[in-house]
Amino acid sequence: MIGPPILTKYEMAKVLGVRITQLSLGAPTAIELDPDQQYTLQEIAHLELTSKCMPVKVVRRMKGEEHIIDTNQLELTDH
Repeated sequence: MIGPPILTKYEMAKVLGVRITQLSLGAPTAIELDPDQQYTLQEIAHLELTSKCMPVKVVRRMKGEEHIIDTNQLELTDH
């Protein structure tokens, strides 16, 4: 893996934005949601990220090489 084993705040913003866009276009959720509760797209995306169920990957580039990393393999920090 290239870079730190954590999801940076910039990567977090990017993957949440991408996932929110996917959900707004009708993508199915990757987690079970309580049918009696209302969720915003932001809440769903954040729940998927913290539950390590987000179907989004991060691309890190260095010295002309691309490394594709599953978001669920990266640690989250408190931002």
